[in-house]
Amino acid sequence: MKTTLFVVITLILTLPAFADKVTVDPNTIKAPAVETDPVKLDSRLAQKVTYTSTNKRLHSIVDDIVKQTGVMIYCGKSKEDWQVRDLPLVVCTNELPLGKLLRGLVDATQLALTSTTVKGEKQYRIIRDPVQEKLVEDYYKKLPEAGLAHANWEWDAMIKLASLPDNLPEPKQELSQDYSRDRSRDPIIRSLAKVMAALPPGTRERVFAGERVMFKASDVSSPVSVYIDQLYREVLANLQQDMAKFAPEMKQPQFSEADLQTATLAFHITDGEYPSLHPDLESRNGNGICPINYDPGLRDELKDRLPEQPKDPEPPSAQCAPCMQGVAINYGEGSPWGKKIKVEKPKDENATVADNIVAIAKASGFSIICEDFRSHKQAYGDSFVADNGETLVNCIFYMQNEAQVSFWIDQDSKLLVGTSHRWYDLHRKLAPINILNHLYDKLNSDGVELDDAMMILDLPQGAASEWIYDSRDLSSVAWSVNERSEPFWKLYNALSAEDKALAKSEAGLALFRLDLNYLVDVFRKGAKGAAKEETRDEFDSIAKAMHAADPELHSRITPWLEKWVDEHYPGMRGSDGEIPVDRDAMAAAMLEQFPELKRASQIPTDPSAIAKLTLRINKHEQTPFVTTVTKSTDRSETIRHESRPDGFKKHMYDMSIKGDDVNLQIDGPYLMFPVYSPERAAELQKEMQKNSEKTE
Repeated sequence: MKTTLFVVITLILTLPAFADKVTVDPNTIKAPAVETDPVKLDSRLAQKVTYTSTNKRLHSIVDDIVKQTGVMIYCGKSKEDWQVRDLPLVVCTNELPLGKLLRGLVDATQLALTSTTVKGEKQYRIIRDPVQEKLVEDYYKKLPEAGLAHANWEWDAMIKLASLPDNLPEPKQELSQDYSRDRSRDPIIRSLAKVMAALPPGTRERVFAGERVMFKASDVSSPVSVYIDQLYREVLANLQQDMAKFAPEMKQPQFSEADLQTATLAFHITDGEYPSLHPDLESRNGNGICPINYDPGLRDELKDRLPEQPKDPEPPSAQCAPCMQGVAINYGEGSPWGKKIKVEKPKDENATVADNIVAIAKASGFSIICEDFRSHKQAYGDSFVADNGETLVNCIFYMQNEAQVSFWIDQDSKLLVGTSHRWYDLHRKLAPINILNHLYDKLNSDGVELDDAMMILDLPQGAASEWIYDSRDLSSVAWSVNERSEPFWKLYNALSAEDKALAKSEAGLALFRLDLNYLVDVFRKGAKGAAKEETRDEFDSIAKAMHAADPELHSRITPWLEKWVDEHYPGMRGSDGEIPVDRDAMAAAMLEQFPELKRASQIPTDPSAIAKLTLRINKHEQTPFVTTVTKSTDRSETIRHESRPDGFKKHMYDMSIKGDDVNLQIDGPYLMFPVYSPERAAELQKEMQKNSEKTE
C-alpha cells in the first residue's frame, strides 16, 4: 500500500497532465499559440493520424505528416535551419488528432508553432521560440561569471576549512548516499586546505588570471612543500586502500621516498562555459598520475563557519503544457495507470530506447511524442518489462529514466509528451544530420579520410562528444587535438579545395596566399594553447620541442638522451614503468646541448614572419594491425597484435609549418585513416583473404 501511494504521489508531482479547465502560472513561458482554437478555424487539424518513427529527425517526421494529411507544414525558418530541423524525436501516435500532434511536436522540442493563410488555406511552420531562445542565451552568458564566483568561494572555503580544528563535531544528520564520508573531515581535503592556506601571496591572483601555478614537494625552501608531502601520502594511502577493497587481486602499487620528490601540485582554472578551480597532484612514479578527487562537499553543519556559497543562475525551464489543477486521476482498478500491460519485446538485438518507447505506446494504446538523445548512444536488446507485465505508471518511469525526459499527460487524447531534462544544453550540442550521415556512409564504403574527419571541427561546442565520441556507431572516428594544434587544423579545414591540395603537395601551401589578419589570429591562439600546456614543467616543454624538431635533430637527441639516463640512473633504462628522473636537470642539460630546440618549437606571432611560412600536410604509411584482448578467469588480460592482410592500407597525418627560423610540427588526429565500421572492416578482410588464397 505504501509503495502504491508513493507511486501515485510521485506521478502527480512529476507528470502534470492536460485538462480542459486549467490554471496557468503567469510566469510560465508559453510558445505562441497558432490560434485560440485552431481546430475550429481549420477543420483539417481534427483528422486522426496514426504514425510511428524511431530514428528520424523533426524535418523528416514533418515531411511524413504532410504526405499523410495534405496539410502544408514547414520545419524551420529555411532548409538551412538545422538547429530546428535536425532535432531527434521518437513518435508513435494512435488515431491522434493532427492539431494535438503538432502541439505535441513543438511542446516536446521547446519550439513554437505559427500559421499563415495562403490562398485561403492555412499553412503552418515550426520555428524556434524567440522568448525561449533569449532565456537560453542569457543563461549561458551568466555561466562563466557564476563559475568564477563559485571557484572564488571554493578558495575562501578551503582557507577557512584549514583554520578549523581537526576534531570537528559529528554531523547532526545522516550523510546522504552521495557521500561515503563527511568531506570536510576527509584527510585529503583537509591536507589540500592546509596547502592552500600556506600558498605564497599572489598565488590566487595568478591562478584566476589564467596561469597554471605549480609547486614541488622537493622545494625544501618553501613551507608549502611540507603540506604537499602530507597531501601526497594521504592520496597514495587512499589509493592503496581503495585498491585493496575493490581490486584485491591486483598488485598493490609501491611508492618510495624518491617518488615523493617528483610530486608536484598545480592549481589552475579550467576552460569552458563554467570555469572551475582544479588542483592536479602528479608524481612520475612508474604507476602513472595520482589525481586528487577534488570534491570538498562541505556539509551543511559548517554553514555558519564558512562563507555563503554563491548561487548559480537558474537554467531555462521547459514550456509548461497546461497542468492539472485540483483534478484527481483515477488509479483504481480498471484505470489505464494501474492496469498491467504486456509490452512486446523488440526482436532486434540492437533495439534502442526508441524501440522500447514505441513498444510501450502500442501496448498501452497511448500516443507518445518525446525527444530522443539516447538511442544513438546505446542499444537495449532486452525489454525492461517483467514476464507478467508492468503498469503504465512504471512504464512512464522507465521512459523518464532511460530516455532522460520528463513527461506531460493529455488524458483526453491519451497522449504523453516528453522533453529532455537538459533540453537547452542538448539543443546547443546538436550535430547536423548531414555531417553524421556523411560519416555513416563513408564508414561503410570507402572509409573516413582526413578531410571527412575534419568536419568534426565544424560542430558546435560539445556536439562532437554527444554525437561522435559517445555514439555507438561513430565512436571509431572520435579524435581530438590539443590547444596548441587545434587552431592550425581549423585553419586547414577552412581552406578551399585548391589550397588543401597544395598543402598536401610536396611544395606545400605558401601562407602569403591567405588573409594575414586571419593567420595572425590563428597563430596567436596556437601560441596561447602552447603556453598553457608548457607551464606543466620545463621538461614537458622540452619534450614538445624535441617532437617539433626536424628528423636530423631528433636522431641526434635520442642517443644523447639514452646516454644521459645511463650516466645518471645506471640500470634504470629498460625497466618497467617511467623512470623517476629529475626532469628539470634533464631539461637543462638538453637545452645546453641542443640550444636550437627552443627556437624550433616557438610559435611566431609576428605578421611579417608568418607571411613567409609554408604549411604542409604530411602522410605517413602505417603497418596496420588488429588488437585482440583475451580475458581469463582471473581477470587478467592477454593482448595480441595481428597484422592485417596485405592491401589493407592505412596512414597517419600531421602538419608541418616551416620557414627560415621556424620548424613547427603540429600533431595530427590520433587515428589511422581510412576508418571503417567494424562490419565494413570485416568485409574487406574477407575479400583480401579470398584474393590472397586465389594468388597462392
